[in-house]
Amino acid sequence: MKKKLLFICVIVGCILNNANAQLLKWSPSFIQENSSTVTITADGRFGNKGLLDHTPTSDVFVHIGAITNQSTGASNWKYVKFEWGTANPLANAPASGNNQWTFTINGGLRNFFGITNAAEKIQKIAILFRNGNGTKVL
Repeated sequence: MKKKLLFICVIVGCILNNANAQLLKWSPSFIQENSSTVTITADGRFGNKGLLDHTPTSDVFVHIGAITNQSTGASNWKYVKFEWGTANPLANAPASGNNQWTFTINGGLRNFFGITNAAEKIQKIAILFRNGNGTKVL
């Protein structure tokens, strides 16, 4: 009976541990257009694992845009900030250890994306973490 109970506890522990694991984490927990700072962290141990153990760790950049109420769908990114496959220093996502990279947006989302039309509302942030030349994607 004790072995059976131990086995069940181990299985439940593994499930709970995996339930907290995710590809992306962000702060604040509820991002709004007027959030002054937005931090997004990608964990290379999850998702397609395209950047798992990627070196050099400084060679990770974001490709980022906004999905707005004027987008035609979830794949219609607006206001894409950085050209694909380039190592723009402004797009660099510094390593934060353990196969994780973090990108920070300062000054508010509307300012960052350059959205001036007050009627256009940001619905989602579209983001990919990739290596400098875009051959590896997370």
